[in-house]
Amino acid sequence: MNIGIMGAPIDNGNLGCMALTYSLLSSLEDIAKETGDDFNYFIFDGTNNQNKINELSDNLRIPCERIHSMRPGYLVFNRTKAFLRKVPQDIKLLYGILKCDCVIDVTVGDSFTDIYGEEVFQQRTNTKLLLSWMHKPYILAPQTYGPYGKQSEKKAGVAMRGADIVMARDALSLKVAQNLSKREILLIDDLAFQLPFEKQKKHDENSIVVGINVSGLLWSKKSERTTSNFEIEVDYDEYILEICRYLSSNTQYKAYFIPHVEIDHEIHSLLHKKFPQIEVIPPFANPIEAKSFISRLDIFIGARMHGTIAAFSSGVACIPTGYSRKFVGLFETLGYFRTIDLQKMSTTQAIECTLSEIAAYRQLQDEGAECMKGVEERKSLFRKTVKKWIEGIRQNEAKSTREEE
Repeated sequence: MNIGIMGAPIDNGNLGCMALTYSLLSSLEDIAKETGDDFNYFIFDGTNNQNKINELSDNLRIPCERIHSMRPGYLVFNRTKAFLRKVPQDIKLLYGILKCDCVIDVTVGDSFTDIYGEEVFQQRTNTKLLLSWMHKPYILAPQTYGPYGKQSEKKAGVAMRGADIVMARDALSLKVAQNLSKREILLIDDLAFQLPFEKQKKHDENSIVVGINVSGLLWSKKSERTTSNFEIEVDYDEYILEICRYLSSNTQYKAYFIPHVEIDHEIHSLLHKKFPQIEVIPPFANPIEAKSFISRLDIFIGARMHGTIAAFSSGVACIPTGYSRKFVGLFETLGYFRTIDLQKMSTTQAIECTLSEIAAYRQLQDEGAECMKGVEERKSLFRKTVKKWIEGIRQNEAKSTREEE
């Protein structure tokens, strides 16, 4: 069976995006073992970098011949010049879709929204509508739905209604999707909770080991150029500086600056000059390597959501610093209420709350472990649902073949 994978890249400076790819393929391979299949994967957010394809193949033990790397289309019709320039790419997209028996669309976890700009929304949503037009079975895998402006709501609802199955990764998104699509939505946790990793031991048993992830999307001198239509109340620079001062002045802590998006490393290097006691970790090669390193920590403080998921799902006390409702929505759906809400808190509140959470890190670890019990149940539901869907597609194809004969 040929399975198309959309909105899940192989080569990306944002390890959170790649974590979705690795996690989805890992789960599909588990399903394949149960059914005796060898799935072929057509990855539409692919790459020409063969080293990255080989790395994915090696880490997940999927033969390279079953991984087909393709480029996404550019179906943004109101950007006429860009659209016409990329028509050959769109034709390849059409041919790729025709080769697939079905498609699973992750939309990079949080890009089925217009907070990252109209171009991203149109490109991702028009591709979903194309799948419907081509009568290609597709699932919207666990992701955030919205927020949407009034002009985007109707189109998003149509794309949701065209899918065989729609999965939301948090209760807020589930409600949005239900209201727009008027259909049943499954609540399934973010795929990155399923990312495999190797649990590592702490380097220093005599210290409380803390990882800090500073986001290039939120720092005042942005290193990341992603279009962002959101505002935060917290002075993010001052917040980070104060947390770093606290950790640097207390000898009980051993702290690291940990990137989960490659561009964050630039800010980490600048901060290291102010706080030389905090060690800078270079960018990781892939999300499994990142999660394995994070698993050695006691505490992780981060504004990259998939970095916080890596920590949470590997038993580390997690302090998410959320800049949009996707953070609060995801973690509160798990029953975890420790997010530092940068959109609602004052700078002073955010600092005091974070320092309090650091002191209570063992309690956070216990709370996280309890929440993960529910994650395991929903992980099982995800696999059962996808397995049943794939079996249904295979049966329909066999029936069509018999009728043609």
